[in-house]
Formats: sequence, structure tokens, C-alpha cells
Amino acid sequence: MSTTIDQQDYHALVVDDDPIVRRMVSFALAQEGFHCRSANDGQDALSQLSDYAYDLLVTDLRMPKKHGHSLAVDVLSQGLCPTIIVHTSVGDARLTKDLIIRGVHDVVYKPTDYETFAAKAKGLVVRERKQNLSPPPRTKPTSADSQQIARTKAPPPPAPAPESIAESIAEPAPTRTDNEPNTPTQPEPATASPPTAATKNERPKPDGCAPIEMAEMQDRLTDVSKVLPISHAAVDVANMAVSGNFDADRLVAAMQRDSTVESKILQLANHPFYNPGGKRVRDIKQAVLRMGQKRTGELVLATSAFSSIKPDTLPWMDVELTWQQSVAAGIALELLIKAGMKVSVSEGMLFSTLMNSAGRVVLGSHYPEYYESMAKACAKYSQPLMMYEEQLFPQSYAEVMCGLLADWDIPKNVFDPLQHILEPYSALAKLPDPMRTKVELVKLATLIGHIAVGRWEPWEMVELPRNSVYERLGITSISQVIEDTRSQLPGIPCLRNTEGHLSNGQNTPSQAATDQHSVRKLDYINLSDEKHDFLADIVSSMGIQLEEHHFKQGKGSNHVLINRIGAEQSQKKCKIVASVDCDTIVIVRDSLNDAIAPALVGPGLELPCSFARLQSACLNAATTDDKTAQPN
Repeated sequence: MSTTIDQQDYHALVVDDDPIVRRMVSFALAQEGFHCRSANDGQDALSQLSDYAYDLLVTDLRMPKKHGHSLAVDVLSQGLCPTIIVHTSVGDARLTKDLIIRGVHDVVYKPTDYETFAAKAKGLVVRERKQNLSPPPRTKPTSADSQQIARTKAPPPPAPAPESIAESIAEPAPTRTDNEPNTPTQPEPATASPPTAATKNERPKPDGCAPIEMAEMQDRLTDVSKVLPISHAAVDVANMAVSGNFDADRLVAAMQRDSTVESKILQLANHPFYNPGGKRVRDIKQAVLRMGQKRTGELVLATSAFSSIKPDTLPWMDVELTWQQSVAAGIALELLIKAGMKVSVSEGMLFSTLMNSAGRVVLGSHYPEYYESMAKACAKYSQPLMMYEEQLFPQSYAEVMCGLLADWDIPKNVFDPLQHILEPYSALAKLPDPMRTKVELVKLATLIGHIAVGRWEPWEMVELPRNSVYERLGITSISQVIEDTRSQLPGIPCLRNTEGHLSNGQNTPSQAATDQHSVRKLDYINLSDEKHDFLADIVSSMGIQLEEHHFKQGKGSNHVLINRIGAEQSQKKCKIVASVDCDTIVIVRDSLNDAIAPALVGPGLELPCSFARLQSACLNAATTDDKTAQPN
């Protein structure tokens, strides 16, 4: 039964995956008399809208699980909310037109004047109420009510089908605040159109990457043995090792069925990190006893996964580099656990660290045309691959990998952290311990592994943790963990060459080639309040020499990189930014800065972003000093 409420009683649902934006929108609406609830993705929002009637829906577009376009279409078709406003940074004229035609009341672009936004929202809701003469019921509508609402609304027009990745994800014009100079900023990608029904067995075309439906993906991944050519021996070894119910002899017997894996495990067992005493391990049983059964089982499955990939299967991915990053991350993880004394929560973490990228291999092997198109879009727009994956696939590659591991009867507690590995650091606070600790350690180890190796795929996402993360983990010296990880890189076996080993990350081929001809330099101002400067680590791996910026005339260069990640607002820092008089200024900030320190907002990049975008900005700003180059 519906309840009668005061005409001035307004209820709003605010949907955004950014908690700061949710709070700011809710606060502004509250000043206009709204009672606000929130959701962090479209799936959660749709559930709330089905249970309770709201006067206003404010939704972002780019969100996990269910994006805002799909949410708006569902809400309009079911008549779940009378007033809908899309609040987004995606500036796409075609998408805006489509939303308005469908029935969305307004599209508001970020950055936002929240006071004006709330006033406009109030006006739209009041107008809608006057037209309907009564507020919506606050209880869940009956099926008859829903049918009546549906009959009074015309069905929305069909969504425009994307013709290609490049066309469906157009590069919009950059946005800027009123106090920013007219300089290029990071372009925001448009949200892909909602999924359209695909006929069974229809193969996606390179120039027609429509979103994949869950049923179609499940059909493709039905035969687990063909999804990822991991040997049965490796799966058996992993099952034995993680269960702890089998002795070393049975583990060795299973491992000897796969000569490639056996060879790699022997090489790893002789690596100084796993064999600090230096006494040579000559047989596989000694290797198991040296490294331990569980660690061996986790390494076996990862080794089999990467070794089985043919070089031409994933032309857009450097599989050797991914393997090197994974092993380095595994070493970093164990160093972090030791440094933070987190041995009690170590179960499943090495496995999740090593298998982090394996799910992407699965999707890439089964959707090669999609990944070729996505890789081209990444190269064209300098966007992270994960952004396109979220738009086109119903599950993330991490979720796909978790499903396969469950099918292989790997215990869930072994790969639990993998389920949350793609969530941003800010979202991990909602996880209970010890899960939160596990995921944070795995994410931090993955970052350190990349920094230690010194090379990135251009489409990889650069996401940096805040002080609070590693302080909570009890890590006192990130620099020491990075240095110790880097020192362990020599001796890591390569995938394709059984005699080859990974070189030290400080002498990668790309950087060595740069050093032969010139030295790139860039003045640097660190305004960050973070105790460890991850940005400097990453920029240095690009072959750029960072030098302290001198403000006096005649010193320093005309190109400056300013790090204001996590920088608290202060008059002193504002004056520093204002006093920089250079031809090229690149300011790197993170997504929380705009709310914390609006006075420091300036031209430049916002993290997280793709490595290609960060590298391009830094290399374009860096100067080449041929005089300081030293010939070989």
C-alpha cells in the first residue's frame, strides 16, 4: 500500500563509483531538501530502485558491473524513476543525444558547480511532480503498477550499434576548470553503448566489436581444457600442493609428466632468492623440499600458463615481459610479507600475484579480433586496456580466471584475493580483514614488480597507493623492497630460452638504447605528501633523469614535472605552482586531489591513467642533452 508524503519530501539516489563525488552530490542535494541514498555501480542502483521509489536518479556513466547508460535505459523502460540526470566527464555528443532522446532529463558534465547542479535538479523534480500531481509511492511497486507505468511510456529507441572500437569510444574534448589555462589534459573516453543481443556462434569482427553477452562468453569458455593450455600435470601439482594432503614423492611424480615445467622449476629453485645458501639443486625433489610444497604448486601453475602460450597467439602482449613482471611481483610479495610481518595472512597471495594476468591471456586467446581492435584504440587514444575490457566484456579477466580456477578444483581460499585485484585502492576499505590486507599486498607487490623490471606495456594502468596503504601494512621502507626486488632479477629464467635469464631492470633494452645516444632530463618539483615517490620511480624507468627545479633565473630548464599526488592544500604550495614560469609544465595528480586541494588543480595528467599517456607527457616535456651522453 502506498504511503502519503509531503510534497516537499524529495528522495534521490546518487550513483557513482567515486565515493568523493557521491558525497559531494549528496551534500549539494541535501541543501535543496533531498534525502539521499547512494550506490557505487549500476547493478546496486537497479536493485535499490526496484525496492524503493525515488524522485531523482543521478548517475555517472563509467562504472563497474553495470555502466550508467545501461542503467538509464533499464530505469526508463521499467518506469522506476521520474527524473534522471546523467553526471559524467564523458563528453560525447552522440551519446548525449541518445540519452536525451531516450528520456534522460539532463546531462551534466564534470567538473561541476554543485550548487547550480542541485538547484537545477530540484527544479526538474518539482516540474515533474507538478505534471504528475503526486509524489511517487515509497514502497516497492506491485507488478500491476509496473505494467501500468510501462504502458504509459513509449519504448526507448534502439541504441546505436558501435561500428568499431575507435568509433564507439571516441576521444572527447578535454575538460578544464575555470582557473586552468587552455592546455591539453587527459581525454576522457566515452562509454560504449549497452550490449545488444548476439546470435549464437556469431564471431565478432575486428571492425565490429559490440559488447559481449554473458551467455555468449560462457559458451566460448565451456571447454576449460581449451581455454588456457595449462598441462594436466600442472593442475594436478597445484591441487596436491595447496591441499597439503600429498607427500613430496607424489608431487614430484606429477611434475615429471611435464618436462618444460620441471625444467623451469629447477631453474627457479637455484635462483638466489629461493636458494640463498647457494648449494646447487640438481633434482626436482630437492627443488620441492627447498621451496616448499605450496610455493612450488603455485609456481608450477603460473609457469605452465605462461610457457604454453605461443608467440603469435597474443601479438599485442609481450608475454615474456608479463612473465618477468609476475615473477618479480612474487618476489616483492614475499619481501613485503616479511617486512610487514604479515605471514599469518600469506595463504593464496603468491598464487594471486602470479596468476594476475592469466585471465587476460584467456580472453585474448578467445577474442583475438577484439583485443587487436582494443590494442589499436589504446595506441590511438593512449587509454588503458582495462577501460575497453570493462565496456565490452560482462566479466573482468580476473573474474574469468577465478571461474577457471574453481573449475580446476583449486580451493577458493587460494585465489580469493584475485577476485578484488582490479578494484581501486579506495574501494578496498570496504573489505573485511584479512582479505583487505591480502589484496592490498598483492596490488602493491604487482606495482613494485613493474618498477623493478623497469618496463611496462603501454596499455597498462598506472595506479599508485597512498601513504595509508603501506603504513597500515606495516611497511616502513618501500625503497628497500624495490631495491631488494630489483637485485633478485638476474637469474630469473626466461620463458623461451632455457639458458636465458632476466637482466637487471636498470638496464632494459629500451633504456640502454636511449643512453647510447642522449640523456633526457626533466626538472622536478615534488609537492606530494606521500612518503615514497612512486612517480619518480616510474619516470626514471623511462630513461629520464629527474633534477630538482631551481626557481632562480638562469638555472634549471624550461620544462618541469610537478608531482602533486596526495598534496594537501596550502598557501605555500599554491604559491610554488604559481611561481613556475616554464614553457612546459606537466602536473601529475590523482583522482582525489580535486576534492582535497582544488586550488592546486592545473594542467596535466590525472592518475590512474595508462602508462603510454604518462610516458608521452614526460618524454615530450623532457629535454635531450647530447653533450652529456657517454658513448659506449
